[in-house]
Amino acid sequence: SFMPRKNTLIHTLFLNILASMLLLAFPAFSQTAPLEQHQAAKALPALEYADSVGKTHKLEAKSRLTILHLWATWCVPCLEEIPVLDGVATTYKDKGVTVLALSLDGKNAQKVHDFYAKHSIKTLPVYFDYQMKTFRSLKFKGLPASIFIDGHGREIARIDGPADWDSAEVKKLLEVK
Repeated sequence: SFMPRKNTLIHTLFLNILASMLLLAFPAFSQTAPLEQHQAAKALPALEYADSVGKTHKLEAKSRLTILHLWATWCVPCLEEIPVLDGVATTYKDKGVTVLALSLDGKNAQKVHDFYAKHSIKTLPVYFDYQMKTFRSLKFKGLPASIFIDGHGREIARIDGPADWDSAEVKKLLEVK
């Protein structure tokens, strides 16, 4: 009779410690990364991405502003951000802003299509960075990650982590003519 009580106490203590650790870690998911605006535009390496059928495309910044966003369905902050980013793409598509969201989900196109359908993603096309070449060449630290590219194909800003797409800084960048 004494052993089960001790095991219950240890079990309860373990669960309390685990819950405390999760509560301490949870704010990290909701914190946003800063928008880093560059003093001078930076040249970008040649970047490629693929569509759902595997056709490769070269990044060509034809819009006034292109947002290249990297994400994955296994990334918790990414899952919260993609529906918001779809709203940004919808709001600014007629204002010279193109949003390219590249999934790092490997060749699992169906998983991304299912996510888009479940969350009513309408404006963002499904694109992939299959071997993480674009992710690595842009030297991001993690996901989600976004770069802002001017009409000349140069990086003018980046967000290395979850973005606050409603922040005054980001809106100012989106609305510059």
